[in-house]
Amino acid sequence: MPESPDPLRSLFQHAAAVGARQASPAPVAHITDRGRRRHRRRLAVAAAGVCLAMVGGGDAGTALVTDRSSSETPAPGSSSAPRRPATSPTTRPAPSRTAAHTSSPRTDTGLGTTPPPTHSAYR
Repeated sequence: MPESPDPLRSLFQHAAAVGARQASPAPVAHITDRGRRRHRRRLAVAAAGVCLAMVGGGDAGTALVTDRSSSETPAPGSSSAPRRPATSPTTRPAPSRTAAHTSSPRTDTGLGTTPPPTHSAYR
């Protein structure tokens, strides 16, 4: 069965022929530049991967060393008793009262606040 003549088909063939005549290959310098950029990107990705691997290896080594040292017995003469936990920032020791501070707190700083305590009972 013969094909019927299609006007769009002939127009597409004509457009393809015109496009083929006007097409030109990219300049060699442009292709070389694209290749260099791609090479630099690949090297940057490889360097980043190596850095991440080194950091991960260092973290793993640190974790192994800290786990090993925490399971060892304490050195002779060192206290193995746990330290007393630090007080919360909202808990303050009561200021010590001397003969000069018996009735009211000092307000001569101009700010209307009491001076900090001279010594702490938790040291």
